[in-house]
Amino acid sequence: MSSPEPIAPGVWRYRFGTPEEASPVALRQADPALDRMAGLLPVDECPFAGADFSFRTERRGCVLTAPFDAEEGVFGFGLQLQSHLQSGKKKHLRVNSDPVADTGDSHAPVPFYVSTRGYGVLVDTARYASVYVGTHLSAEALKERAEQRLGQQQPGLSTEEIYRRHAFGREVVFDIPAAAGVDVYVFAGPTMRDAIRRYVLFSGGGCLPPLWGLKNWYRPFAKDGEAEVGALLEEFAKDGLPFHVLGLEPGWQTRSYPNSLVWSERFPDPEAFAGKLRSRHWRLNLWEHAFLDPASPIAEEIASHSADTLGMDGLVPDFFDPEAERLFAGEHRRLVKGGVAGFKLDECDNSDFISYSWSFPEHARFPSGLDGEQMHCLYGLAYQATVDRVFREEGQRHYSLVRSSGALAAPFPFALYSDLYAHDEFLRGMINSGFSGHLFAPEVRHAASVEDLVRRLQTAVLSPVSQVNCWYMPHAPWFQIDRQLNQAGVKMEGAGEVVKLVKQALELRMRLLPVLYTAFAHYHREGVPPFRALVVDTPEDRRTWSCDQQYLIGQSLLAAPLKAGERVKEVYLPQGAWRDFFTGKRLEGGRTHTLSDLSLADIPLFVREGTVLPLAESAEGWSGGGPLTVRLHVYGEEKAEGELYADDGETFAFERGDCSWTRLTWTAAGGLKADGCPSGEMFLLDLANPVLHAGAAPASDLP
Repeated sequence: MSSPEPIAPGVWRYRFGTPEEASPVALRQADPALDRMAGLLPVDECPFAGADFSFRTERRGCVLTAPFDAEEGVFGFGLQLQSHLQSGKKKHLRVNSDPVADTGDSHAPVPFYVSTRGYGVLVDTARYASVYVGTHLSAEALKERAEQRLGQQQPGLSTEEIYRRHAFGREVVFDIPAAAGVDVYVFAGPTMRDAIRRYVLFSGGGCLPPLWGLKNWYRPFAKDGEAEVGALLEEFAKDGLPFHVLGLEPGWQTRSYPNSLVWSERFPDPEAFAGKLRSRHWRLNLWEHAFLDPASPIAEEIASHSADTLGMDGLVPDFFDPEAERLFAGEHRRLVKGGVAGFKLDECDNSDFISYSWSFPEHARFPSGLDGEQMHCLYGLAYQATVDRVFREEGQRHYSLVRSSGALAAPFPFALYSDLYAHDEFLRGMINSGFSGHLFAPEVRHAASVEDLVRRLQTAVLSPVSQVNCWYMPHAPWFQIDRQLNQAGVKMEGAGEVVKLVKQALELRMRLLPVLYTAFAHYHREGVPPFRALVVDTPEDRRTWSCDQQYLIGQSLLAAPLKAGERVKEVYLPQGAWRDFFTGKRLEGGRTHTLSDLSLADIPLFVREGTVLPLAESAEGWSGGGPLTVRLHVYGEEKAEGELYADDGETFAFERGDCSWTRLTWTAAGGLKADGCPSGEMFLLDLANPVLHAGAAPASDLP
């Protein structure tokens, strides 16, 4: 029987059988943040004893069981779009785009879960494991269940009645194919939030993007060239829309699907183009995937360091082969030196649910020795690490996008995205991602109505990446929401009024920049996910277990974005007092509030009572040319507190301590005080003109 081996503060490893050489931990891409883990609450004993687990090998692989109680809530397993609470469910953790049902298939499945009992478990496998979370009882329970079912003999008259849950099992079972053993990592709490923090810090700590990465992004029509992009930027400037990141889709390359990684004639002087963008305080992000066309400058050299099958009719580089990584990184270093600030890494997942299987198969063989199944589980993360190292070596931070990820991904500044488009699934995916150290971007594309467009944008600006992606539409969606009419150049009626609502949402994102940047700094330093489910902070409140359409942002915000058709919104606020972000109205927590008479401009956003919230002012700084003026908003009657993190916003100097934390306090008697001031030229703190959102003295009466 395995004994727990201390691995890091509050983290233990159990070894069962003979684990495979390829696994998320064995091939990890970042070291644990042991120095930051040392600051967590010490825990001397592992939450589980060896006897709590069971393990056996079979011809088809191995089976591991861990304890489970019907009264605990289990969450996690990576990016799960279709369910939130996983207790009583089976999950097949297979890498896939476009999952069609709540099976566990995902762009980014992770064999990690966390419990409301205050612990987390990582099963260190790079196989398509099936997980049964209390789904079955053992045969020994037959008599017990028969006694419980006495008097329940009436036949069901619907499939819902027949197949409804009868009882929870008492185990979490991992069924792992091919493997003869596995390592299991147990993360102590004592709270659910602490267990997640340990996992994130064990991964290497959360990412801290550059400040520009948290501004608003726009991806134009895939066929646009330099002239069309220039006209688009002028249009945004005329309308006063604060976009700052331009994402080019496949048309920037001479070949795509598969890639050449060579600029097309649409952009005759790419470095000058990127420099012009930078002079206007824009950043450039480029779409790509890993599959390489014969026209790529590195195709001939990298061929022998790639899979024995093609993907998307291109070479599939083996990122665990040092030579393949060197060659691939070299092409990206050329692009980064030419002014590219980030990438969108597409199609690094799998393709079982669409019209043809474009990705490499599970039987593929790679020079590093991994098979296709293992590589699918690890490919997205290795791809991220390869690109991220280029930016690190160049000394500049980036914020990028990726369509697949896995375990231990938190240190990498990439947000997941999906070609799926259900609004409720996007919200659920963003919320669930936080359990496993991921970020998810619920981007805006076309819309079924103006209301749908506005509601989707209001969600996007309250997410890890505020992005409008119009790769298949030549005009912005507020010009025309319908995809076909947009392509035909037909402007919709009332477009001018829609632009006003779009501007309002984008400006909200800009106002929140100091809050978001501080939240990501906590993610890096302490492992607290910047966007997370309500249950993470209040697992003892079972009403939060089902809240999969509202979430926490940073230390003090709660968002409950609206979807098209919602004229009335039920919002549950956890224990404590809360304030409406916009009006300052006080609301009691521990209960559900009904919001009615909602207009298109309304965004349900709440602030924890007793908060000093640093918000950016609408000023010239929004153009990116100077520091953001930060005005302090007080939400409280007697006292309030907050904080503001700052660094240079661009480099890794913060890792050497070149940063600042400013503590903000306010009392009705003493007014506003700041302990320290922001470092660098990121924020200009206005202490003289606080905004009071409660019935204390007016701002003009404050000292």
